[in-house]
Amino acid sequence: MERERKIGVLVTLTLSMMILSTAMLLELSIGSSAKGLIQGVGLYNGNIKASQSGTYKYNQLVNDTIVNENMQIPPGNQSKTFTMSVPSGGFSARLLGSYSIKGGAVPAIHLYVVDASKCAIPYQPSSCSSYIIDQISSNSYINMSLPIGKTYNLFFLNEANIASEEKSVSAKFFLEHYPFSVKIMTGQTNNTISLNQFFPSKIEVKIGQSITWYNPSQVAEPHTVTLVLDGKYRAGVFAPFSIPNTTKLISVPLGSNTQPTLLPGQNRTSNMIALNERAFKPIVIESSGVAKFLNVSKLGANYTINGSEKYINSGFLLPTGKEGSFPSSANTFTVKFNKAGRYDYFDIFHPWMTGKITVR
Repeated sequence: MERERKIGVLVTLTLSMMILSTAMLLELSIGSSAKGLIQGVGLYNGNIKASQSGTYKYNQLVNDTIVNENMQIPPGNQSKTFTMSVPSGGFSARLLGSYSIKGGAVPAIHLYVVDASKCAIPYQPSSCSSYIIDQISSNSYINMSLPIGKTYNLFFLNEANIASEEKSVSAKFFLEHYPFSVKIMTGQTNNTISLNQFFPSKIEVKIGQSITWYNPSQVAEPHTVTLVLDGKYRAGVFAPFSIPNTTKLISVPLGSNTQPTLLPGQNRTSNMIALNERAFKPIVIESSGVAKFLNVSKLGANYTINGSEKYINSGFLLPTGKEGSFPSSANTFTVKFNKAGRYDYFDIFHPWMTGKITVR
C-alpha cells in the first residue's frame, strides 16, 4: 500500500507538472484588474518605500514609536506599561527619546526598562527591581542599546509618598533598528486572477539580514525561489536520463495502457525524460558540487548563504493549508545573507517571475 501511495503521488505530481507547463504557455499578462490582489498586502515595517529605481531598501534604520503620551502618575504608582521586542537572529536595537516631568517638588520619578522574562510578577516593578537595565531620575534623555532575543517593559514609577507629589510626564520614545522581518510575496492567485510576480521584486538588505518568501494565494498554485549562482547548474522541471538497454520498465499498475518513450543513446543505453527532483524540492548544491536536500519543518525550509553555493532552490511554496498537496512543500522559505553581493532569482515554473536581492 505504501508503495502504491508513493507511486500515486508521483503520478499526480507528473500530471500536475504537465498541466502547469501548459498553463504557463497559455497564461495572459494581467493588467490593472490584478492590482486589487496586492492592495492591503502589508510590508513588514510599512514606512519603507521603494526608491526611484523601484528598489525597497531594508538596509536602512527605521524608527518605531514606542511611547508618545502625556501621563498623570499619582504618588506610589506607575504609568501604564509599554512593551517592545527585539527578535533573535537579527540586530540589536536602540531605545531613543526624551521625557519631561512637571508637578511636585521631589524628583522621585524613575524610568524603568526591564527584561520582561525576569519579572516574577508581570508589570509589578517590585518583582523586577533587581533586574533594572536603566534607571534615570534626572537626565531626561535616553539612548541605550537593547540586546536581541528579548522582550522589554518600559514604565515610569512615581516613588514619592506625599499626596501632593502627583507627576505629569510627557514622553516620546522610539525603537531604532534595522527591519526585523523582510518578506516577499511569491505571486498572488485567487479563483479568477493569477498575478505571477514577486513583490517586492527588488530589495536591498544589510549583511546578516534574513528574507522570507511566502505564498499568499487562495488556490494551490506552486512557486519556487531558485538561485542559480553557477550557470552550469541551471535546472529544468524535466530532464533526460540515460539507462542501460537491458533495463526493463514496468507499467503501474501492471498491464495498464502505458509505455515510456525511449530514445537511442550511446554505449548500449537509452535516453528517457523524467521529473527533475532538484526542481521541486528544497536543495542546495554546495561549492564542492555536493547536493544537499534541506529539511522542511512547519515553518518551511531555511538556509544561510555564504556566497560559494552553486544552486539553491526553495522547493514548492504553496498557500497555508495547502502544503501537503506536493511532497516536501511548504508555505515559506527563509534565507539569511552573510555575504555582500547581488543575488538574482526566479521561479522555475513561471520563469518570467524574477527578483533581485542586493546585500550591502
